[in-house]
Amino acid sequence: MGISTDILSSYADTLNFIPEKSRLELGSVEVSYHCDKFNTRILKNFEDVLGFDKGGMLLQKAAEFTTYEALKKFLDQTEIKANFDAMSTEDKTLTILEMFKIPAYGAIEISSLSPEKSVFISKSSYLAEGWLENKEKFNWEDRKQPVCHDICGHLCAVLSIVYDKPAGSFKMSETKCRAKGDDICEFVSEVNE
Repeated sequence: MGISTDILSSYADTLNFIPEKSRLELGSVEVSYHCDKFNTRILKNFEDVLGFDKGGMLLQKAAEFTTYEALKKFLDQTEIKANFDAMSTEDKTLTILEMFKIPAYGAIEISSLSPEKSVFISKSSYLAEGWLENKEKFNWEDRKQPVCHDICGHLCAVLSIVYDKPAGSFKMSETKCRAKGDDICEFVSEVNE
């Protein structure tokens, strides 16, 4: 079956800019995305104040629950649901990862996929890109920990959707990150017990 171009087209068609309110809607949900450089500055502030673990978890959970609700709302529409439900788990995941390219979440690939443990990779995580640019611009220290907290959350939402579980059912760790010198960003899931 493969990636559903019908679902991708339907999703892209929902893009709606409301200039008088400076708002953007995607998938019938209001969204606001700033550039990668801006987002990494926010991330740095959270980590500076709350620490890596708490700051990272705050961003990951916010991304997970927001993405889960937005995906659920879009994919549960009558004209999309039957098509999506008929797809294999891998094709559902690939379709959502293609949908992520529309709001510029970056290109994310499946390395392995299962309910117990999944692995995803990205050669162009937008937060890693932003971190590297800000590091150079503001002379930030070398990073020892991964930076892509929001992508971890987005991927948790994807797994919850494709395995028909509630948000919060999965944990995601970034085991490699370009922002700390790795050649790719790698994300590994486990079931949240």
